[in-house]
Amino acid sequence: MYTCKKCKFSTYVKSNYEAHLKTMKHITNYPRKSYTIKKVEDLKFKLKVSQLDVIDEAEKYKLELTAKEKEIIKLKKVLEQKEHDMIEKEKILKKEFEKKENKLKKELNEKEDKFRKELNDKEEKLNKKIESKENRMQRQFNEKRHELKDDYDEKCQNMRQIYENKLIQECNERHKIEMEHVYKQIEMQKQAAEERLTLKQEQLDLVKNMCKHSMTAFKYLTTYHKTTPPLKALTPAKARELLKYRFDNYSNTFDLNQINIRGDIINYLNSTYDNHVFVEHVSKLIISEYKQIDENILKQPFFNADANRYNFVVRTEELDTWMRDLGGEYVVDSVIKPLVDEILLMYKEKLASYDIANIDGTMVEFNEYVNIRKCYHDIEDWARNGGLYNTILHFITPSFYFRLPYMEHLKLNKDNAENAVKEIEYMPDKRFKKNIKDVKKQKNIQENDNNSYVSKRVVKRKTNYNKKNNM
Repeated sequence: MYTCKKCKFSTYVKSNYEAHLKTMKHITNYPRKSYTIKKVEDLKFKLKVSQLDVIDEAEKYKLELTAKEKEIIKLKKVLEQKEHDMIEKEKILKKEFEKKENKLKKELNEKEDKFRKELNDKEEKLNKKIESKENRMQRQFNEKRHELKDDYDEKCQNMRQIYENKLIQECNERHKIEMEHVYKQIEMQKQAAEERLTLKQEQLDLVKNMCKHSMTAFKYLTTYHKTTPPLKALTPAKARELLKYRFDNYSNTFDLNQINIRGDIINYLNSTYDNHVFVEHVSKLIISEYKQIDENILKQPFFNADANRYNFVVRTEELDTWMRDLGGEYVVDSVIKPLVDEILLMYKEKLASYDIANIDGTMVEFNEYVNIRKCYHDIEDWARNGGLYNTILHFITPSFYFRLPYMEHLKLNKDNAENAVKEIEYMPDKRFKKNIKDVKKQKNIQENDNNSYVSKRVVKRKTNYNKKNNM
């Protein structure tokens, strides 16, 4: 057993005892070894010096931080002052622009009044000249007639009548020529005045267009699409009418060629789902119903303003105004969800029409029932978690994307402001371009002789069943 009486330490382990001999407690109790005490004191001194250095450095950092904070406060004040100056400058510029616009309007009104007065004065003067000329002509004619009466009454009345007729014709022709010349001068003056007015109007339009250059899609629609009918929720009857049609070879033009489905609609929808074109088919039904082009663009009830975030601008039926639809929730609830719900309802009706207990032994009808039921559950699960609605919204978004017109090409006159909508450039739908895969998918969706659609899986099951029976 190893013991240290002064330190009152005891242990059975030699390594612990050796460690105890190196502790400060043992060294202080045995002051004979002076060199260890010196080392301890040196270490203490070094610790104090290092602590003082650390305190000095901390104070320096604090001073630097306070200085930097003061600089930041100064910079913030300078920025606030600059922002205040910018706001005041904007106000001053707006006031100056309003003053200039009012001046231009006043000048136009004054010039119009002056021009109208000048026109009226000129017309009065011309009428007076014409009346004076007519009076002169009549006087001359009467004087000549009286002179000729004295000379020719006795000699030849017939010659006098002929001569009078000739004079009357000549006077009428001269009068017509003079009147035509006067009317031409009046028309030329009117055309010059109209050209001046159009120039002033174009200047005003340019000023207005410069103000409206930063117009957003929402502001443009609220100002120029005021007569657009509101978006109504898709009714079940309308949804069933849409589902009666399909599209010929998924054409790459916007004018989709609608063709009536000759067979069962559910079998056709089943075949589109098996060939991975179900979303494309439903989306094109929506596009064909709501997308408008050219002159009918004023009837389109909703547009896409931001394709990345699926933000739409919708004309609602409740408020009869344009509303921002963030994320396309209103479009989904009004258009996409009713159509998908009607498809699921038609699937339920189709499944209810089967008599499972009395299905024939050829397995074709049974396979058809199983396939329809599987597709129904897949579509229902897809719609329940919201994935189907989002994919359809993603597909139709480029077709309804709204791009602002180039303002320098627009000439928004007073009478036909809404006709400028014809010059709007709309984004083409890239999904309508033909692809080899789409052609292969369309070949797989073929009509049967019985005017009904049978999927590839049903045909494969039928062939496998026939092979087993032949064995």
